[in-house]
Amino acid sequence: MFSLTVWAVLHQLGKQGVIDLFDHYLRHAQLLRELISEQPDLELVTADPWAITCFRYQPKDFTGDIDELHAGRQLVTS
Repeated sequence: MFSLTVWAVLHQLGKQGVIDLFDHYLRHAQLLRELISEQPDLELVTADPWAITCFRYQPKDFTGDIDELHAGRQLVTS
């Protein structure tokens, strides 16, 4: 079933369309990493070149246990 999906995407978008789509996602991920890096209370967890960007809230003046700060928080994905 996966091969049919890949075929359909390639048939619809073409090789250059798929390349353009990946470039689009990579540019947005880079922009998101730049915005996160500018925030003093956010810590970037993942690095280039992937389109997946993970970060966490870590107040810069926080001196307690970071695990306790995040205990009970939910993971948000999109």
